[in-house]
Amino acid sequence: MTTRKSRGGRPARDVAVRHIGVEFPAEIADRILAPVDDGRVKTITDRMIALVQLALENEPAIPAQARQEELPMTG
Repeated sequence: MTTRKSRGGRPARDVAVRHIGVEFPAEIADRILAPVDDGRVKTITDRMIALVQLALENEPAIPAQARQEELPMTG
């Protein structure tokens, strides 16, 4: 992982952890903070998208029956 500094002089990883309020293992933090494909630094929105993608990759698939069930309408 690169050690880019935030405007306040803290390493980028510390800033990301503080923004989202959760501590992650290094391999997850590295993936969340990795530069975007075009090389620019990720914004907090980019970081949240990466975190959601990681969660979806690690979540077991939803059974087809559960996806097709309709929830009852309540008034």
